[in-house]
Amino acid sequence: MNVKFKQLFMATFTGLAVLSAASVANAQDCKVTDVKFKKGAYSASYNGKIKGWQCVSYKFFAKQGQTLNVNLTTKGNAESILYGDNDFTEGQPYLLPKTGSYEVRVLQPKAAAIKNKLSSYKMNIEIK
Repeated sequence: MNVKFKQLFMATFTGLAVLSAASVANAQDCKVTDVKFKKGAYSASYNGKIKGWQCVSYKFFAKQGQTLNVNLTTKGNAESILYGDNDFTEGQPYLLPKTGSYEVRVLQPKAAAIKNKLSSYKMNIEIK
């Protein structure tokens, strides 16, 4: 029984190590950009390219009750997500639930990332 426990422990430990390494590799490929609005403006536009598992994170501060709208145009497979929130839909107004920092990430779906595809994009972030 001791041998089975040791094998189970090693298998679990190895699996966690592989997952951790994959997460670190993906996190290192996520470039961070601070969103800057021109004086009096409610929106900012950004262009970029991502390849494979790369992502770009656009960070900003907003207040509870403000509305976020993200529009992404892409040549390729790029998608935008509001990191940490499952209710966000790109192109639809989203009422921000709290005051604080937010992060919109541009990335590719798993099928495109695995194939190391390249996507270019233009994104507009609007907060009112």
